[in-house]
Amino acid sequence: MTKLNPKTTVLVIDDTAVIRSLLTEALQDRGYDVQNACDGLSGVAKAAELLALGAPFADAVLNKPFALDELWQALDSIGARLNTPKTT
Repeated sequence: MTKLNPKTTVLVIDDTAVIRSLLTEALQDRGYDVQNACDGLSGVAKAAELLALGAPFADAVLNKPFALDELWQALDSIGARLNTPKTT
């Protein structure tokens, strides 16, 4: 399991490698610790891992309006402990 960096951690999930790479580089250049995943399923697993390490869940930018509900359901289904309010 990855150890949490004391810097702000950002999880980038995108199925396009070039987009993932550009976002990762831009965020790292601004001082963020960046974790990334290549699809939604691995993104949910990575998010659950980060939440288990105590990382706060602050925001999500999704490409479809109902995706946030799907994210919450997926995290709940794998037993992620969420200490943040659900907002849509």
